Amino acid sequence: MIISTNERFFKALKYTLIGVLILGACGLAYFKEFPYDILWVTIFSALVVFLFMTTISTDIDVKNLRYKQGICLFGKVLGNWQQVSKFSYVSIFPTLGKSEQMVAQLALSNFGDYKAKELKVNLIYNGNRRVQIKEGLKYGKAKKFAISTAKQFNLKVYDCVGKENVWIDPLQ
Repeated sequence: MIISTNERFFKALKYTLIGVLILGACGLAYFKEFPYDILWVTIFSALVVFLFMTTISTDIDVKNLRYKQGICLFGKVLGNWQQVSKFSYVSIFPTLGKSEQMVAQLALSNFGDYKAKELKVNLIYNGNRRVQIKEGLKYGKAKKFAISTAKQFNLKVYDCVGKENVWIDPLQ
């Protein structure tokens, strides 16, 4: 099962590189001689298409108890397999995300008690190890994703978002 993580750093890096490649192609088209323009614009265009098609993903093999994280291209995750002894549960965990920290600081100066949370969905294995499979989700989407993932792996969900941590059995 391949799960595309929505890692913000990779998205920002990808779009920055796409912008640089487009500017580079335009610059080469403007300053170079005609025969080379088509070659360089084609190369830059191919790199832009390549970047649009890639995502950071996690491939989980439940039967063989292993996972790998890496760049996904054409439905294949490029990375090394990590062997685990047991998948334990799926957790929903709140943190202050980078974008929310600025909002929280600004809001604290104006309203006092405001806190914004970024939720991460992790797959816990070997008792206390974790693989982050999603981040930056709102509570409803994070819970729905965690429950559907737990159903596929026949696991429980540990919800750490509220005042009290609760176990959710997705099979009930």
